[in-house]
Amino acid sequence: MNMKKVLTSVLLALSLLACSTEHSPQDNGDVCKKVRVSIGQSLDIKSRTSIGEDGHSAIWADGDKIALWAKNSTGDFAMQAESFSLYRFSESYDKAIFSAFIDPMEEGEYTYYATYPTPNSVNGTKATYSIASEQRGDTFVGNCDIMVANPVTARELAEGVINNLNLHFVHKMHALRLTLPNEGKLMNTPVDCIELTFPTAVVGDVTVDAAAPAAAPVLTNGTNTIKISIPEGYSEGDYVWAIIFPTTISGDISYRLFAGEYVSKVRTVTMNKVVEQSHITPMSISVPEPHLVTTITINIADNHLGEEYNTVTVLDPNGNTVQSFEANESEK
Repeated sequence: MNMKKVLTSVLLALSLLACSTEHSPQDNGDVCKKVRVSIGQSLDIKSRTSIGEDGHSAIWADGDKIALWAKNSTGDFAMQAESFSLYRFSESYDKAIFSAFIDPMEEGEYTYYATYPTPNSVNGTKATYSIASEQRGDTFVGNCDIMVANPVTARELAEGVINNLNLHFVHKMHALRLTLPNEGKLMNTPVDCIELTFPTAVVGDVTVDAAAPAAAPVLTNGTNTIKISIPEGYSEGDYVWAIIFPTTISGDISYRLFAGEYVSKVRTVTMNKVVEQSHITPMSISVPEPHLVTTITINIADNHLGEEYNTVTVLDPNGNTVQSFEANESEK
């Protein structure tokens, strides 16, 4: 199932700020040399970054930021990954305004590149993001859903000029949409975390090229285990979301569920498919049996060591270590 790609008309309206009334967040005394760029983003086709009620489309969400590059005809950059923050929605909710303070641009044509969200680090037009191994799953994780826009050419962003940029964003990651049977409970307690271990790395540091939206993303420092939290607990009919790197998954995916103090046994499902960028994979997982454990509390009534103890070690009859326990700080 394709996640909807984004085709948007972006209007950039610029105004020179009066130093007596407005200040840059990074005010260094040169505020008058900055211009404020406001980006009007059409939402008529459901662009980003939370999932809509239909479960497929996406819309912009509070706190969203995009990064914008501007390269002139000689190959020099007037902007590199400039951060534009969501400012407000229009009254009819069909537009959102993003804004940023930038240096005035020289006249001429520029090639504009854009990514969502703002990257953790930048090297030229290559933007690197950290896709966490621990994600919140009760809502679509928009800040993990990396997107790259097709480059567009337009005039400089200058005072009094409205620039119409048609930015066609492409999703570069893959989304998992998990469901649990019935009420999704373990020992009559709602599941609040799902741990999945894949046969290959699926999260880590992801690098995309803002100047090459068709290029495949690159994963480094990858790991194959993700934990998806459900803070309010799973309810029947809920979707649990996770964002992963697009790759080939061939083999067993093991998982276990957490519900309060309870943990399930490990269960596996087999998957042999290419999880493509800009797609969603629905997964229905069953609730395994609970993993029952026995708790042993060791209390030391009197301490005759002459100093505080830090570790208690249990030995077998042959003197081999079975298990060591760190002393509870409150019980020393």
